[in-house]
Amino acid sequence: LLHNLKYKGQQQIGLFFGEWLGHFINDNYKKHPFEAIVIVPVSPKTKRSRGYNQVTSFAEALSKTLGIPIAKGLLIKKNGRPSSVFLNRWARIAKPSMFSLKPDPATVAFTHLLLVDDLITTGATLESCAKELLKIPRVSLSFASIAVV
Repeated sequence: LLHNLKYKGQQQIGLFFGEWLGHFINDNYKKHPFEAIVIVPVSPKTKRSRGYNQVTSFAEALSKTLGIPIAKGLLIKKNGRPSSVFLNRWARIAKPSMFSLKPDPATVAFTHLLLVDDLITTGATLESCAKELLKIPRVSLSFASIAVV
């Protein structure tokens, strides 16, 4: 399923899982604490090549179901970084950060963000994103993904 979402353009898979997770959260928590969703970004080169970020449909369905916005443009992926797909956790951690905050962290009004990705393998991508997002004063993070390996 994830291969089809990521490489075959079957974005309805992300919509299905985003809606499902949104309903699960709404059904199991009296009030969720999330104020906005942050999508793990892909590089501009990857987005041009695929035509989309595979996590966007997942995040959009979550946003709609939970009734919270997507914080677009908050986190960006730097160009010129080779893929980490075949690296182990230690090699991924040793790489310089692939992500950066676009706005001045002090101007971000959200205090609890839900960071979403399609797949968690080693956790290094989420960790790298979290290091950047935690530069925002008084912010806390939660994580969601479609799958964990």
